[in-house]
Amino acid sequence: MIQDEITIGLSNNLKSILDFLNNDLQNKVLEIDTNIRSRNYYEELKRISNSLEQYIKKDIGLFYVGFLGSYSSGKTSTINSLLEIWETDKARKVSNNPTDDCITLITNQSNVQNVFTFAKEGAISIRTATNFDISFLNNIVLMDTPGSGDPNIIESIVRDSLPLCDLIVYTLNATAPFTDIDKPFLVAQQSKLKNIPILFILTRANEFQKNKTTSLSEETFDNNKYSVELQILINRINEAIKICEFTEKDFFIIDNNHRYNIDKLKNKIKSYTENSKENLIVLHNHKLNYFKNEIKIIHDYYIDLSKEKIGKCDKFIEKAEENIKYFDQQINISKLKFNALWTENIQVFSRIYDGNITSYINGLLESLKSFVEISNTIDVTLFKAKMKERITEASNNESRNIITKIEDKAFFEVDKLKSKINELINYESLCLNTQISNDDLNISFPLKFPIGIDDYIKKTIDLYRQKVLHDHGATKDIFAQIQKSLQFKKTS
Repeated sequence: MIQDEITIGLSNNLKSILDFLNNDLQNKVLEIDTNIRSRNYYEELKRISNSLEQYIKKDIGLFYVGFLGSYSSGKTSTINSLLEIWETDKARKVSNNPTDDCITLITNQSNVQNVFTFAKEGAISIRTATNFDISFLNNIVLMDTPGSGDPNIIESIVRDSLPLCDLIVYTLNATAPFTDIDKPFLVAQQSKLKNIPILFILTRANEFQKNKTTSLSEETFDNNKYSVELQILINRINEAIKICEFTEKDFFIIDNNHRYNIDKLKNKIKSYTENSKENLIVLHNHKLNYFKNEIKIIHDYYIDLSKEKIGKCDKFIEKAEENIKYFDQQINISKLKFNALWTENIQVFSRIYDGNITSYINGLLESLKSFVEISNTIDVTLFKAKMKERITEASNNESRNIITKIEDKAFFEVDKLKSKINELINYESLCLNTQISNDDLNISFPLKFPIGIDDYIKKTIDLYRQKVLHDHGATKDIFAQIQKSLQFKKTS
């Protein structure tokens, strides 16, 4: 079991983060139920937590070898060859098409207690096959993964399963050794878990067989051809992945039909299980850094989202403060207006209640002076501005029409003049037979007032009538109040 304090602390911190996010307030602020990206990160946190728990429970005495590769690359056939279970009821099903959609952990029955803890359901379910008693599997667990180019499955394998692996065996078909299906996984593995050793297995070594009529062996294997093709393949992979530098030592070739190099492959895999304690610690630290980096990416996203929300709140508060300040100003202005209005009217009230009818009447007579000449009223000013705007617009339209007509007439007369010149030119002597006159070019346009005079006069009269009626009504009201006040004084 991986029981160091850092790993357990990281797992506990991740659980605390998930508990924190599993709250209505945090859920709403971080938009976990409404924002697709936030929701996906939340689900990914849960998957990382689950993978980290699996990693903590992993028995450090067992060496996990992850078998990966696209379908028809010979991945399952290689496992059958390593376990020598061809033609038995334990042989894994082989097909040119994907045959499995889950990860299978394969080991001896003696390891069953340490492997069952990893069985789970998720994006890709994990199953176990522990009905074996093979020396090769004494301290080894083979992880058979689904062969697929589906980016979601690749991402799930990289995220959930690779951190458990101590060695990655990636199978490639020698007839088509590297395709676009292989690239996404290798990019993900090299960018996130590069320190996990990877061994490329080229299957179908019979492609390099010198004589197809004999059995494949070291004598009949064309090493020169293989070396040339291998170097081309390495260059292709390194060029496609960019971030890797694979060499010949990272590649091994076998043939499952001829059982070619199978025993050597067994020994090569076993050699990886003999890692020193220092190498295991380095690999463990790298896996921890992978978990930390994945958590940090999600953590930084939620932090940035929180800062964005806080920034919006700050702007809202700032705007609210501006509104409050504005409303306070408006209230103060209203108070001043009310005080002025009250001061103005309290004088009237005082004059009435003090019995100073004369002052009241004088005040009414003084208010008659507030009547202004009609030419100074805002209604007349607005009317004049509106009429000016109408006259200007109508004049501009009429000017444009006249210009258009002049242009049309000019183009017409020019065309006519060209025709007349062509008729009069003597092309032999290159001279005109007569003079050309444009006396008949006569253009005239009658000008008229841009707007209707009658309409203008009618609106002006209406405006004056309204002003007279308004002033007349106001005067009647004032004199009625004066008469009422005089009657009140007389009776008193």
